[in-house]
Amino acid sequence: MTVCRKTEEVLAYAEEFALSRAAPQQRDLLSVALRKLRLQALTQELPAFIYLPLWVYASLRGDDRPAIPLAGATSLLFIGLDLFDDLADGDLTAEWGRYRPSEISLLAATLLCALPQLAISGLDARPACLAEMQKTLAKGLLQMAAGR
Repeated sequence: MTVCRKTEEVLAYAEEFALSRAAPQQRDLLSVALRKLRLQALTQELPAFIYLPLWVYASLRGDDRPAIPLAGATSLLFIGLDLFDDLADGDLTAEWGRYRPSEISLLAATLLCALPQLAISGLDARPACLAEMQKTLAKGLLQMAAGR
């Protein structure tokens, strides 16, 4: 599968996953974030937030297809981080102008914390492996919140 096609497959998974779990009042705002994610992914040759989980899984198992949900989770995590960063730095584009900073912050928190955890919990892996992935994510978020 070509790089662009793999990127598209992961983005489609992330978009469907996120939108199918969003409340109706969140969908418009979430769609803005997903467009931003798509733009960032498609303007990078090999976006690490997509390809790192795919490459690791492929190197361990010989096939990256089962890791698409994990790459979708890391993509949602990435856009949540990026959104918080843009909000903090005042770098939001005009498209965000119709939303309050509090709404954008809640969306960023959802993209960082809730959606990746839900995606990880649904992976086809042993329960101990899922718990370790969620623990690793939680520890990383704690370190990030502490400024490290």
